[in-house]
Amino acid sequence: MPFLFRPDPVPQAASPVPVAAAAAASACAGRAYPRLFQITFDNSKSRLRNPQMRAQMHQKQTLWGAQFPPTDALPSGSIVLADGVFFVRLDELEEYFAARGTYTMTWLDEDGSKAGS
Repeated sequence: MPFLFRPDPVPQAASPVPVAAAAAASACAGRAYPRLFQITFDNSKSRLRNPQMRAQMHQKQTLWGAQFPPTDALPSGSIVLADGVFFVRLDELEEYFAARGTYTMTWLDEDGSKAGS
C-alpha cells in the first residue's frame, strides 16, 4: 500500500536565488539548465455574479515556474508551474494568463521583468 502522505517533511531552501545563480553560471559554461521565474497574477477578467467570489478573483497570487531548454521533442522549450500546470511554449503561458487577468513574470536570471495585462 503506497503512502498518501510523506512521513518526514522535505526541507525547503530558503530562497531559489542561489540555485538560479548556479544555473546561470553553469549555463555560461555551455550547459543548458532551466530558467526559473516567478509569476504574479490575478483572475480579474473572469465574470462572476457573486460579489464575494468576484473580490477573490482580484487577489494577486504568486507561483514559481521553470522554462526548460529546447529539446528535439519540444523545440520551443516547455514550461511548468509549481502547481503542476504544463505549457508547451512561453506564448501559450502568456496567452493563458492574459485571458484570465493581469500578470507579471520576473525571471531570476535577468534584472527586468515582463508584464502583461
